Amino acid sequence: MAQVAPTVTTLPATGVGATSATLNAQFTVGDAQHLQNPGFEDALGPANWNSASLVRLDGETETGPITAAFDRVTGYGRLGYMGRLRYETSTLGWVGLACEQRLNVTVPEGAPVVLSYLIRIQHETRTSEVSDHGGLVEVEISAGGVAYRLRYYHRRKGALPPNAARLHHVNAGDPGWRTWTAYEWPLTSDVQAAFGLSAFTVTAVRLGILMNRQGLSPLIHWLWDDVELKRGGVVVWHEYRRAGEPTWTRTAAVAYAGDGSQAVPVTGLTPGATYRHRAALAYAGGVIHGQELEFGTLQVFTVQVNVHPPTSGIVGGGGAYTHGTTVTATATPNAGYRFVNWTEGGAEAWTTASYTFTVTADRDLVAHFVLPGDVNLDGVVDVRDVRIIHQAALGLVTLSLAQRVAADVNSDGTVTVADAETVA
Repeated sequence: MAQVAPTVTTLPATGVGATSATLNAQFTVGDAQHLQNPGFEDALGPANWNSASLVRLDGETETGPITAAFDRVTGYGRLGYMGRLRYETSTLGWVGLACEQRLNVTVPEGAPVVLSYLIRIQHETRTSEVSDHGGLVEVEISAGGVAYRLRYYHRRKGALPPNAARLHHVNAGDPGWRTWTAYEWPLTSDVQAAFGLSAFTVTAVRLGILMNRQGLSPLIHWLWDDVELKRGGVVVWHEYRRAGEPTWTRTAAVAYAGDGSQAVPVTGLTPGATYRHRAALAYAGGVIHGQELEFGTLQVFTVQVNVHPPTSGIVGGGGAYTHGTTVTATATPNAGYRFVNWTEGGAEAWTTASYTFTVTADRDLVAHFVLPGDVNLDGVVDVRDVRIIHQAALGLVTLSLAQRVAADVNSDGTVTVADAETVA
């Protein structure tokens, strides 16, 4: 059956502000099919499996002459058969044998891959002739032209064999004697922990025997079945950049085992800028990207509020606001003063003390106040103001808005002789 590859879809950004936004994606993980199955059920002989000695990466071999390397035994395991490793050698000390299958499985950065296998161990050597012995699954990887080996070592007796350069042993525990035991290991995170590598290529998988022989008994069996590399899910992240810039900024990658969605907040964006963004997904088959989408951060505008004349009142509502924000500017007169209006650039903007508007540009507002009776607006109420009020009441002069507010001393909405008499 054909494998179904994962998918990732970039969704529109939400919660876009001046310096922040939330990047969204929808993804599926596809089938959890095997990447490549080097198990004995698919490769029961020399056509696919090769005899190989286990060597340390410092060049020293850990095996002696091989006289018998691979056999097949039926009637065991989940799939009805198993592999058997056997050797005869006269070499003492650390010796080993492996069957290997060469692979070429590229693991992109962070893509989760699982190593899965069943193991059954049985040997026919007198334990007194072996000081240390165990079986292993060895994964050979390559990164940057350098080879590394990670060994999941099942110890039955004694100590682990010594590590060497670019060779790491994981103590996989005792699988039991003549009992099938299933194991799954997070290969990607194990490689990261052992070698600091987040991307690599699996070049071989080996089933191995290691032992420190003290006597010359010639025969040992180690029995294995169903070794495979599996997808361990996917990792998803987002990439974004300002329009016209070459470099993508990448968010942290998050691992998922099942289908889902992801929303990642990002900050530190430039106000009033256009950004491109895309979702990305890595799995054991490669890296895929969702389509690129675009969003624009909100522009930031400044609202300034001032008072005229100085000390005549108190104003509020000034500050920095993003485009589309609703702002209310407020004006409160100090004792003895009256509010007149809001102006901007010398033109009247609003006539009540509370001015609500939507920010679409910088604003420079001035709240005007007057003293009742100060019709000539010189800051002093005197006989000259009384004369102007009389003239206005008789229709002999035309007053500005500020003058009318000052002349209407009794606040009845009209300028009459009574206002002049009140001042006088």
